[in-house]
Amino acid sequence: MKRLMILCFLFSFIRNEIVNEKSINQTNVQSVQHQQIKNEMYHDVMVRFISPYVYEALNSHYQSKDSLTETLNTSPSLIRIVRIKRVGNFNNFEFMITIEATGFVGGNVPVMDAQITFRVKGPISGSGENSVFFEGFKQLKTYELPLKWKHIIKKPLE
Repeated sequence: MKRLMILCFLFSFIRNEIVNEKSINQTNVQSVQHQQIKNEMYHDVMVRFISPYVYEALNSHYQSKDSLTETLNTSPSLIRIVRIKRVGNFNNFEFMITIEATGFVGGNVPVMDAQITFRVKGPISGSGENSVFFEGFKQLKTYELPLKWKHIIKKPLE
């Protein structure tokens, strides 16, 4: 009888531990999923904020080289944040943001991929303006254009 009671106690203890472990694992999975959704949201907000500057950087680079007859478009879905680095100490609100973007013409004809770096400075106390400065441009890839779009290239893209 004593053995049966001990066995029942051990069984219920082990069962509770297994149930608790499953519950903890479920909570961890939900927490990870929630964090992934939150990270995607932060990424999307940052991309939305910086996309006009990406558009401007793409077009000013190729206009200065007199390479294209058309302006390039980009879209938030074609912009990927590669790196965000704080400049200076922890309390400094200045960042270097490096992105990769695809420039396209027409509805969805990709022309090139580029890596663009911006310096972002913001006001600390609410006074002053946010400032985004273009820091660097590196062309990563050019795409072979369809025949009907080849006329837009005046000079090789670089």
